[in-house]
Amino acid sequence: MNEHKNTNWDLLTCEVMAPLAEMEADIHARREAVVTATTQLHKDFSDKHTAECAEMIDRIHTLQTAGDRESLSALQSLTPFLQELSDLTARDRQLNVRDGHNFNVFSLLAACGVGIGETCQSRLLKFLLEANGMHGQGSLFLWLFLKRLGIRVSDDFRKEHWTVLTEEGRIDVLLTRTYPLSENKSNWAIDQPNQLYRYWLRAIYPRTQETDRAFYEREKARFRIVYLAPDDGKVPDGQTRERPSCLHSPLPAVLPMEVDVRTFDGFICQWLGDCIQALPPENHALREFLRQYQALCKTL
Repeated sequence: MNEHKNTNWDLLTCEVMAPLAEMEADIHARREAVVTATTQLHKDFSDKHTAECAEMIDRIHTLQTAGDRESLSALQSLTPFLQELSDLTARDRQLNVRDGHNFNVFSLLAACGVGIGETCQSRLLKFLLEANGMHGQGSLFLWLFLKRLGIRVSDDFRKEHWTVLTEEGRIDVLLTRTYPLSENKSNWAIDQPNQLYRYWLRAIYPRTQETDRAFYEREKARFRIVYLAPDDGKVPDGQTRERPSCLHSPLPAVLPMEVDVRTFDGFICQWLGDCIQALPPENHALREFLRQYQALCKTL
């Protein structure tokens, strides 16, 4: 019985266990071979590319160092300017404490959301040009305005009756004596279709009944269309001088007058300077208002 069991165990060991052991040994050998091959591949790759990687890192470091040096050099060259700017700012603050030159009521209004738009500009001009305005200077500002424009006035200007209107028939400011002066004021606004032609047709032609360009050239001291722009960067569009398509002859196809183009940062600032010079020395309130309005006109 025992002999039979031993025989069976030996048979199992020979036919089953031995092949399993051989298979396990073979798998182990293959695993070792894979590990060896992987290790060698990693080594070969490292040997091949380590130098290239090191060279690339060196280049990056060199470029970074050079960039840092250039940036540092640029910053060092700016240091005197930045110091001067800081000194100027400090001196300006100290001066502003004494004279308040950085304060402007129009800038304050803009910061509060009350912008000085085109309509408000027209009303400001009307306020200064009206003889019975709250400024109390009578026709002084109007006289200085007309004088700088080269408009003919009588020797006794105070006896002349001038009417100052705003937004009259889409004309921003209309100055009327016996002869009208139409003033178009613009704050970078796009010119409306046939705008200047319509001004002439509404304010000037009814009084003259003239369509001859030579007539208006002779009478430019009495009749004038003034186009006020923020600065020299804005000029009237060509179409604004053309006759509206709804109108036909005998009206001329093009405005028969030269347009007198003036600017806020030029003409108006100069006129305000005239007004400031003409004020009584004691009128500090109005002088300061005019100075602040002048500062605004330089930045439209």
